[in-house]
Amino acid sequence: MLAENHDYARPTDDGSPIIGCYVRGVAAFSPPKDIVDFTEVAIHWTTNKDGNKLPTGASLPGLVDLLVTEFGPETERTRDSILLAFRFFCTPVHLASMFEDRWKNLQKASPESRPAEGLAIIRALLRWLQQYWRDEHDVRAIAVIEHLFQDHIKLCDEIPEDVRDALQQAIQYVLDHPWCKTGGSASGACGTAIPASKFVMPEKPVTDLYTLRLQPKFVREFAQQLVRKSSKLYRAIDGLEWTVYAKIAENKSWSIHGQAVRDFIAYRHRINLWVLKDLLAETTPINRARVIEFWIDVAQTCLSYGDFSTMYSIVWALSQAFIRNVMCVSFLLVGYRRKLCLREMDTYMEVCKREVDGSVRADRMLEAVESKGTPAIPDPGNLTLLTGQIRFKKIVLEGSLKAGRPMVNLKFASHVQVFVKRIQKFQAPYEFAAKPDAVVRFMIEHHLSKFAYEDVTAGGHDRYLQSLHNQCHERTAEPKVFECHGTKITLTSDNVIQYCIAGRMKVLHIDEYDPPDKEIYKSELFRNIDMKI
Repeated sequence: MLAENHDYARPTDDGSPIIGCYVRGVAAFSPPKDIVDFTEVAIHWTTNKDGNKLPTGASLPGLVDLLVTEFGPETERTRDSILLAFRFFCTPVHLASMFEDRWKNLQKASPESRPAEGLAIIRALLRWLQQYWRDEHDVRAIAVIEHLFQDHIKLCDEIPEDVRDALQQAIQYVLDHPWCKTGGSASGACGTAIPASKFVMPEKPVTDLYTLRLQPKFVREFAQQLVRKSSKLYRAIDGLEWTVYAKIAENKSWSIHGQAVRDFIAYRHRINLWVLKDLLAETTPINRARVIEFWIDVAQTCLSYGDFSTMYSIVWALSQAFIRNVMCVSFLLVGYRRKLCLREMDTYMEVCKREVDGSVRADRMLEAVESKGTPAIPDPGNLTLLTGQIRFKKIVLEGSLKAGRPMVNLKFASHVQVFVKRIQKFQAPYEFAAKPDAVVRFMIEHHLSKFAYEDVTAGGHDRYLQSLHNQCHERTAEPKVFECHGTKITLTSDNVIQYCIAGRMKVLHIDEYDPPDKEIYKSELFRNIDMKI
């Protein structure tokens, strides 16, 4: 078990706690001891392509120096990345103590430079408190910061009163809201309002999803409610937590996500299992074609709202090889326009690849999410790919340990900042023009609840898919399609006679070939007058 009384703890193999990075009940890794013990101010500098100075590594006291010293155009971005990622390098209490030591060392500075340096320290503390304070990590550091203010900063007349008041207010806010989290959410206004679906439930409410799916207004209402749920789960994700868990995944035994991330991925798995179960529940190709068309319409509507996660879940389910191969007749009966839509959405599933000529084909999903603007809901699988830059970046600057001056890798901090900002960028709330229909919401929750949590986690999801694969081949195998002309389909299969006898297809005539045991049956599917083929 985790030792709950530690700021930073993770269990070892024997269950005893050791120092490490603690995140919401799951632990990560320990900051290297050499970095913690190195107390000199050391910074490794480089020059970027624009000729500006850029720090690439720093000791822990060097991090504080970067937070309070101006060094060029990269100052603000570097400070943001440090305050976001410093918890990978040291505890918040340690950082607060280094600020306190820095203030005490002001006594050694010249009287002329002392006010400016004091202001820089206070502004760095304000930046931390107002923009990067995190409840589960930093709550114990507030005692150190309050002590610094009461015993030193408050009594310093060289600091303007309004600056001291601002720091006091920021400290008081954290004391009054001990589990607060500043920053970390999307800024700006909501995206374009989503218009009402105008769907009206019949006077006698219908609780059967399948009697409503042919209504376009119902499709819009259904898709909007999926977007609502997906958006709520995505906005609960903490980008910094995601990076911590991604870093944990370097060790296979710690391959785990935060609860909000797991809930988001579980929702995606529930959607694709629902689509597959929906298809397997039908007994005839014509009915399966209706189900396929319904889910294509839902996926297209979700895509138009910027919900790439739900769209991906549906298209992924419809693209499974065992579905396409076994239900080939059903897919032939899907309308041409919807086939084009499915083919177009299929292209979003192609990830970034390196071509034979060395060029890199861009990931269309990521490009589409970026161009969509806010709000949007990226697919968790594509976001996980981006964490590769974090997982395999070293926390310690290469070569610094051998040189006897251990420093943290600020490029790692920069990658953390880029990923977290990407997560936050799309977390603006959607603005719906109408309230959700209660009956439709109940139907959706009812269907999603059919899948237990253990069935939608990583291993459980794979096992559930395998069981659906077996069911598909055992119960719903359709004859192999040999040829298709309009509504007439030529079939080649040993079980085609039984398939026709069951009332699923109508035999037009039989062409006999030589040898006689090889027969091709030309058959026509029963058509419903409401069905568009």
